Amino acid sequence: VYLRDNRDNANGADSVVGSQGTTTDRLSVDISRMNNGKGVIVDSGTTDTYLSSSARAAFDKMWMQKAGRVFTHSAMAFDSPEDINKLPTIIFQLRSDSSLNPNQEYEGINSASGNLDPSNPSDILVAMPPSHYMELNAKTGKYVPRIYFTEGSGGVLGANFMQGHDILFDWENQRLGFARSDCDYDSIPVDGVIESPDADCEFLDEADFIRDACSAVEECAKDGGTTDVSKGIKSGTEVWGKVIGAQARGTGKSCEDVAKELAAGAGSTFLSCDDAKCYEDRPCKCTCGGGDLDPQTTSFCRDKDASDATVDDSSADKCEDLWGSCHLHDATSTSCMQLRVQSAFNEKDGNCYKVGNETRACNTAACAADTYRVPFKVQTILGLKAATNISLSNIQIQLLEDSVAEALKEQGVKAGDVRVVTSRTWMNIDNEEGSAQGVKAILEISIPNLQYDQATNFAHCSSILTATNPVAAQVDDAVQDSKFTTEVFNLISSSNVNFEEVTSISTLESWQQQMAYCNGGGGGDYPWPPGGEDEEGDGPSAASAVIFSFLACFAMLGAYMHFKNKKKEAALGRYTTVGESGSSEDEGLELRSTAVV
Repeated sequence: VYLRDNRDNANGADSVVGSQGTTTDRLSVDISRMNNGKGVIVDSGTTDTYLSSSARAAFDKMWMQKAGRVFTHSAMAFDSPEDINKLPTIIFQLRSDSSLNPNQEYEGINSASGNLDPSNPSDILVAMPPSHYMELNAKTGKYVPRIYFTEGSGGVLGANFMQGHDILFDWENQRLGFARSDCDYDSIPVDGVIESPDADCEFLDEADFIRDACSAVEECAKDGGTTDVSKGIKSGTEVWGKVIGAQARGTGKSCEDVAKELAAGAGSTFLSCDDAKCYEDRPCKCTCGGGDLDPQTTSFCRDKDASDATVDDSSADKCEDLWGSCHLHDATSTSCMQLRVQSAFNEKDGNCYKVGNETRACNTAACAADTYRVPFKVQTILGLKAATNISLSNIQIQLLEDSVAEALKEQGVKAGDVRVVTSRTWMNIDNEEGSAQGVKAILEISIPNLQYDQATNFAHCSSILTATNPVAAQVDDAVQDSKFTTEVFNLISSSNVNFEEVTSISTLESWQQQMAYCNGGGGGDYPWPPGGEDEEGDGPSAASAVIFSFLACFAMLGAYMHFKNKKKEAALGRYTTVGESGSSEDEGLELRSTAVV
């Protein structure tokens, strides 16, 4: 393991070689201790990286020399995001087979390219830049390192180690292959032609959402409205968000520049951008009153044409109101909310009119990136069987999410905790022709920390996991019970959203995903439980600490024994299923990926 000082030139932070003026030094550690026991494994299913505790002292000393600050798992503040790249790059040297890797340079991936170990020129070098091991807490604006020195033997090189590389898991030959990659799938050659490395920022199609509804609704209400749809028209603005699909590459236009151009072309006013979304003020109008609508309602704004509705022919539901993106309620809030604009159908002109706003708490999308808010997720793949190949509309996806939440309400799951990550054709593998048998829906069920306002950081991590781990286990068990899928099927079948082609629902796969980890070290006394101090207020009560520790260990042992056999039985099936349904999606604050190994 090496550390490179990037303070003088951070341009090559993600490279093995680095930039001019940088220095790279090897940690003075006992390599045999780092590799003993179970050895060091590369695991795409582990979010973070865990190394031998024997390397901590040497790492801390060299980190201080090259970063000019103490290495700690307490939250770190920086003047700007660019300062993150000035932290040291961690370089891992992996032993290779010299007969398979001739002594030549491979795009900065082997020892020869970096001249770090001339005696082993074929070894693999993998650079882990600070942008990969430092995690931003969007709420506090501070960073926490996600590399830990906690292992008694061996270690785990997790997903943050793997970032920025194409990695081949060659199971048959028991070997791994590494290649540097910018993970830019748009530049993959098509018919032998490679697209330009320069590209403008792109926004997701049909993903715009309303953050703040039309201000004219309030103006109509102030005037008491009118019964004539042709009079009393009020103008206002509403804030819309656009979801960033891909950041700019090379010399391409930034998201802010693209958003400004789109807003100007549509007669809107650009407001701002963050890591995942851009916002603009759009003009809107309200027809105060609403003609044939309920005369008790004083304000209506035209929403959209209802002619393309996919629900059954019922005027009350033609408008297909959808929940927007889950995000922090405001800059000072700890609550995550979703907004839905409520609409009503006007038979007279066939339009939907906005009649108000509805909000609900949520714990998905960007908000789920805060691992202390959502310490566990349950990943579930549902198979919706149908006689023909079908695809799910937005309103069908929303109903499926809400139906899953309703079916799991006894386990504490609420509407706003479930999200369909993606859906795709469910192929019949028993049929040689590979015909479709329906659609697969891949869902994330967030298991939230219900004490988030009081327990929000590393000091509370153990108590957070102790409280949420059993809930995740219960949800995982519940989704694999046929009663769950029967209830979901009954809920969607009894709704007025058209699901006629779906004949049954089954759970194809389910597993827990732990998002928060507590064994990060860094020193300090952690409350057991939070706030459980003795009478003098000097620290946790010894009795409560022992009892709490015993209960935590007992719960972890029970969970381990309960899932051990189930995971063994499902392992091969899981990889096969996920391989067919694998996806990678980056929403700025959240990265999800699946890999077949």
